[in-house]
Amino acid sequence: MVERSPRGHYLPFLAAMLACAAPPAGAAGAAPGRPAAATDLHAWEAGDDPGALEAWVHQHLRRADADIGRLLAVKSARTVGNTLRPYDDAANELMLSVAQSSVLYGVGTTRELRDKAQALTQTANAAYTALSLNQAVYQALAAVPSPADAATRHYLEHTLLEYRLAGVDKDDATRAKIKALQDKITALGLAFERAVHDDVRTTVADQGQLDGLPPDYLATHRADAEGHVRITTDPPDGWPAQRFSNSAELRGKLYLAAQEVGYPANSETLRALLARREELARLLGYPTWADFAMADQMIGSPAKLAEYLGGIDAASREPGAREDAALLAFARQREPAMQKISAADARYWQEQYRRARFSFDSQSVRPYFPYAQVERGVIAT
Repeated sequence: MVERSPRGHYLPFLAAMLACAAPPAGAAGAAPGRPAAATDLHAWEAGDDPGALEAWVHQHLRRADADIGRLLAVKSARTVGNTLRPYDDAANELMLSVAQSSVLYGVGTTRELRDKAQALTQTANAAYTALSLNQAVYQALAAVPSPADAATRHYLEHTLLEYRLAGVDKDDATRAKIKALQDKITALGLAFERAVHDDVRTTVADQGQLDGLPPDYLATHRADAEGHVRITTDPPDGWPAQRFSNSAELRGKLYLAAQEVGYPANSETLRALLARREELARLLGYPTWADFAMADQMIGSPAKLAEYLGGIDAASREPGAREDAALLAFARQREPAMQKISAADARYWQEQYRRARFSFDSQSVRPYFPYAQVERGVIAT
């Protein structure tokens, strides 16, 4: 069972992780959920037509509305089957809408498709926020007797907790403000991502600076008439050059270009996003966004997270220092004047160290993962 939070929008990475998976199994012990065909799960099967994506998302939003209508129409005693199951079905539909539109927003093949996917992600998130603030749904779920089996009981209890954290018990005016803030947070998050996605930077390299890169990379990066090769900040383009190029100058340029993606466009967006998050947290009775975000997590609080991270730091500091020293000593065998290994050079020297120390070249595993087969496997799984 995948748990979904009704108190806000999905994080993009979570949406992407869920996009290729079947929906959650739902509440244990409940009646079987609605069966789903493959075309119901994967919006990309409609191709790159923005209109088809819009129809796909709105179909799932209508299904969610119907599920909620079914839940609210119950006149008899509340049960897992007549209340928690339709809630779970509705949440699944909204999850798919958010997840699939988020994925196509990130990987759509045309700007028109990405624009439509961005707008639909906002729409689907707004629907999810509305569900998280629906007092009638919350009251119906709260009226379900505690289930006998532990899994369903946990699911119901956690769902009710998420509703309370979302502010479902606030007055009408406060809930309206919460929804407005959630919608704004979603919009700012999408704008931040879009600025990063669209800001593709190019570094010009000399042909000789590509020494060390694999043959298939060189085959797709031919020099122009002036002997220059252009490498972008897109990960499939820039990352291999940072790991394998023997040119420290090129590695440094590529690293800086990658670090500056989205800047300065995202400066104000990030400030606004952080401010709206803090405003929402305070509105819900939490001193900071961190306190709010961790309230329903295993870690529990920022203080416990700081303690946990401090423990990791303490345990890893000495072995990390030994590894850094070993890597620097290795690099100095080739470049005696080196004083430290910069962030721009770390991946390169780690690769060189593995080759020399363990006789392992990361390129040696590439034939086992041909792109076409991997792509099919990811999508089909």
